[in-house]
Amino acid sequence: MTSVTFRVDLVVSGEPVTLSETELSEEHAAELARECVGAIVIDTGDNTLEVADDLTAAVFNLCLRGPAALLDDPHGHFLYRASLATRHVVMIPLGDAVRVFGEQTPVANADRAVLLPALFRCGQRLIELLDRTGDPDEAALTVGDLRAAATDTGAALRRHGLID
Repeated sequence: MTSVTFRVDLVVSGEPVTLSETELSEEHAAELARECVGAIVIDTGDNTLEVADDLTAAVFNLCLRGPAALLDDPHGHFLYRASLATRHVVMIPLGDAVRVFGEQTPVANADRAVLLPALFRCGQRLIELLDRTGDPDEAALTVGDLRAAATDTGAALRRHGLID
């Protein structure tokens, strides 16, 4: 089963801490409001691909723009260049599947009807978290930017019958 989650890299009491989205709590809100660095984690069961970057940029691109781009042009591809590192991630449609790969990452193949909605839901979860904590001071994008992209992606997924 393919899953898409995010993790956050924070400094808590002067110590670096990496937390999965399920480990985040309201006590981390102050740290998250300052900086939002982390990774999108795509686990296909066969491979796990992590894309570390400014989390708002990674979610905006991989979770929101990427699925919409692949749905709008099923013969095209989506390329994302991480903003905090010179690293690229590519998503290519292969029939009913999507291949995701990048520099220093394994190749991950997933069912299109599972992966694209999972990416979208991951983006929605970060938006919900940032709604509670506020826009991070150092983030590349605001919650408003993410919400606008989520609206477009949700509409594309609905047009293609991938979400209700």
